[in-house]
Amino acid sequence: MTRISYLLQLASCVGFLWGAPAAMPGPAGTDPFSQPRSAPCLGTGEHDRLILRYSERHRLDPRLVKAVVAVESEFNPRAVSRAGAVGLMQLMPATAAEMGVSAEDLTDPETNIRAGTAYLALLFRAAGRLHGHAGKHHAAAPPRVVRRVLAAYNAGPRAMRGQAWAGVTKPYVRKIMRLRRSPSTLLKVSDGPRRTEDAVRPARRHERFTKA
Repeated sequence: MTRISYLLQLASCVGFLWGAPAAMPGPAGTDPFSQPRSAPCLGTGEHDRLILRYSERHRLDPRLVKAVVAVESEFNPRAVSRAGAVGLMQLMPATAAEMGVSAEDLTDPETNIRAGTAYLALLFRAAGRLHGHAGKHHAAAPPRVVRRVLAAYNAGPRAMRGQAWAGVTKPYVRKIMRLRRSPSTLLKVSDGPRRTEDAVRPARRHERFTKA
């Protein structure tokens, strides 16, 4: 790659994130924008097929998932935060294990997106029961539910119960909600016929999120 091509590609990534400020955290208060990266962003469409596949599997809005990936890792599958969150969707190893994924596999894009979308779907189910959207398609959840799910993904499940979010959680939620409707999160591929694999089924202990 020539220097000019590299700079144009890097500028495209930075433009996608609209000059993302530093210290935008991941699940449970992680901070993916503060860590050194081993590779630059390779473009915003590289993982669209995987995002679409697993969003459909878990009845999620793929543009929401893509916005989460953008804010969490800037599309870098090898991103690691100082708190230990890993990969495209910045999953903590303990959370990944509860989704059936080992820590050493989190830098694999497909594995990370599979686990991350499973966790988002879990949070949507919990939020649906708490806020009157149970049993409905997650992609059609009203903004008040989506905001609480994003807060829980960022700051932990207890954030699902309120909106007085402290620290960086409020701008984190606002940023993803904005990016979700941006042309930048339009997916560039079609995944063809829907797949029939079963979704990742987290352990029953996750039901505690509705009672926290």
